[in-house]
Amino acid sequence: MSAAPVRTDGTFVLYWMVSSRRTRFNFGLQHAIDRARELTRPLVVLEALRCDYLWSCERFHRFVIDGMAN
Repeated sequence: MSAAPVRTDGTFVLYWMVSSRRTRFNFGLQHAIDRARELTRPLVVLEALRCDYLWSCERFHRFVIDGMAN
């Protein structure tokens, strides 16, 4: 979390998912949902996926993509 003030004039709340790729028991995601409701803005979940990192493999990418459908 940043100490910077929340921009209440934004058009959405961004949740950048980098771990805890689940919808249940994900406290960061729940915080983002609560903030989006508080600000009456849509929640955008970003799941960045690159193909050129050291341990890139189809199995991991399939895991991430299947989790996005959740």
